[in-house]
Amino acid sequence: MRRVLGIGVRFAVAWGLQALSLVVVHWLVPGVRLEAAGPAELAAEAMAVALVLAALNSSVRPALLWLTLPVNVFTLGLFSLAINALMLYMVSWVLPFLVIAHFGSALLGSVVLAAVATSLGTVTAIDSHYSFFGGVVEWLARRLGSTPSGDNTRGIIILEIDGLSRERLETALERGRMPFLRDLLTRGHCLTGYDSGLPSQTSSSQAGIMFGNNWDIPGFRWYDKNEGRVVSSRNPADARAIEAHVSHSHGLLREGSSINNLLSGGAMKTVLTASRGLDTRPAEQQRG
Repeated sequence: MRRVLGIGVRFAVAWGLQALSLVVVHWLVPGVRLEAAGPAELAAEAMAVALVLAALNSSVRPALLWLTLPVNVFTLGLFSLAINALMLYMVSWVLPFLVIAHFGSALLGSVVLAAVATSLGTVTAIDSHYSFFGGVVEWLARRLGSTPSGDNTRGIIILEIDGLSRERLETALERGRMPFLRDLLTRGHCLTGYDSGLPSQTSSSQAGIMFGNNWDIPGFRWYDKNEGRVVSSRNPADARAIEAHVSHSHGLLREGSSINNLLSGGAMKTVLTASRGLDTRPAEQQRG
C-alpha cells in the first residue's frame, strides 16, 4: 500500500511540474497558447495537456523512437527533439484549447518545455524516477517480473558513464546517492580504479577495455595526414575503421550485446553502436 501511495505521490508531483512548465511555455513561446480566460482555467487546461502529453509519450513515443533509430544515431539523438515537438503538436489535435500555430512553434515549445521541466526538476530535487514514463516502466517491471533463463553461465554487464571519476563515484557513495551500487559493495563486490591512459576519451578507452588495445588512437577526432582529412570517432565509417584497427583479438562483448556505444566490443547484437552504423548484415539492418 505504501508503495502504491508513493507512486501516486510521485506521479502527482511530476504531473504538477509538467503543467507548470506548460504554463511557462504559454507565456514565453509565440505560437503556443492555452485559450484560458483566467488563472483557474489556465491551470486546468495545463493539467489536461500534461496528462494527454504523458499518455502519448508512454504509448506513441517509444514506437516512433524505435522507427527512427537510424536517424537518431546519425544526429546524436537530436532528432528526438522533433519527436517531442510532434507529441506536443498531436496534443493540440486532441485538445482544442491548446493552440499551436505551426510545427516550428511546436518545436520551439518542446525545447522550452524540456528546459523548464528539467530546471524545475533540479530545483525541487525531482529526478527521472518521478516521471510518468518511469512510473509506467516500474509498473510493468512489477507486473511482468523476471523469468529465469535456466542458463547458469556467468556473464557481465558493463555500464559506462562518461566523465565520472573514481573520486566523484566514492563521494556519491558516501552521500548515499548510489544505493544499488552500495548494496553490491556490501555483498562482496569491489570498487577498483582504472587508468585509461592518454588520451582519456571514449573511443580510446572503449578500445582498451573491450579489445585490450588502444594503440594509435590520438584523440576523439584528429587530422590524418595520409588520408588528408579529419577522422572522427563518432562517424560510423571512422568508428568501424578504428574497431577493425584494434580488434586483433576477441572482444569483451563477444556473443553479447552492445547498446549506445562507439565500438561494439565484438558483440553479436548491437543497437545505437557507431561502428556498426553501416553494417550491411540483415540482422543489423533490421535493428536500424
